[in-house]
Amino acid sequence: MSIQTCLRCKGPCVHHNHEGVIIDRCSSCGGAWLDQGELEAIVESRENSQPASMVQETLKQAQAGIPEESQKDQVACPKCAMNMKVVNYAYDSGVIINVCPSHGIWLDSKELEHIEAYRDHWKSEASKRRAEWSEHIRPGSTDGATGSGLLHFLRSLL
Repeated sequence: MSIQTCLRCKGPCVHHNHEGVIIDRCSSCGGAWLDQGELEAIVESRENSQPASMVQETLKQAQAGIPEESQKDQVACPKCAMNMKVVNYAYDSGVIINVCPSHGIWLDSKELEHIEAYRDHWKSEASKRRAEWSEHIRPGSTDGATGSGLLHFLRSLL
């Protein structure tokens, strides 16, 4: 289900094909609404890699947790009007996103590209370190999170 108005600048959102997935992107500020499952479809389909400069920029901002100023970021879900949860993508990417567990994700300008760059980097690392990491990630182990924790992220790479 598409949205027509940007959650940040109130500009118009248009359908945009990103990695074969139709998302709603603001034509003014570049923010994007992704319905539930669309982010996973994009990062799994990865047709194009991000440039090395984007990967380096993304890795420079990588840190665990959520900065205090971002914790106060209140964005209402366009579907249910509930305030979305502020989340650090993959726990320590430094890409702070807004998530409605029932409906989707709001990404500010360039956050989708930063997520892709982060995934590109760790996919490359996974191919180099597969055996080492596999020893630490056993079937049935858990990090106490559902779908957004570090172990879930690493399992998705392996």
